Amino acid sequence: MNILFLTDSKAANKEAVFEILASCKDNVLLFHEKVTLDYLKKHKIDFIFSDRYSYILEERLLDFVDGRAVNVHPSLLPYNRGVQPLFFSILNQTKTGLSFHLMTKQLDQGGIIAQQEIKVFKDDTLRTLYLRSRNTVLFLLSNHWPEIRTQKIQINEQKEVLPINFQSTFDRIFKKLPRGWDSSVSDIENLSKTNY
Repeated sequence: MNILFLTDSKAANKEAVFEILASCKDNVLLFHEKVTLDYLKKHKIDFIFSDRYSYILEERLLDFVDGRAVNVHPSLLPYNRGVQPLFFSILNQTKTGLSFHLMTKQLDQGGIIAQQEIKVFKDDTLRTLYLRSRNTVLFLLSNHWPEIRTQKIQINEQKEVLPINFQSTFDRIFKKLPRGWDSSVSDIENLSKTNY
């Protein structure tokens, strides 16, 4: 099987994800740029795995792999669709977690393959929460990858379509946090009380 691993070129620890994807002896290609249909055809891609990828895939790309495309989203979907879901989970006071979901033409609305709640502690910062979420990615992927790649895993459709968070909203609110990524959960919770 030819698997395309889409991620950001600056993403930390992508090698650990790559190793798990390659553990079933498939041919795994790592790609950072905007992928095209020609690329998928040329490399005979069977499956797409997206983790921290910067681009939204066109419907024709998803059609080419016949829906065999999975995305990692750091929230408990359907909550906090869109950008910076860990931040918005705290701001919107929803449970924090991680979802693996099928990719569809509707952003972050595909069927859920695996989910895991992530415990949030009062002394957490956005940075520590992000690092914990990355460990959760590796945990879920290690435990479910063989079933995901062969499509022998239960898929749970999302029952709700909740609002999407946009980069412009994040940028406007985030600049109010003087410690940036080292802002505490309490800082964000306090900000949410002010209607930002």
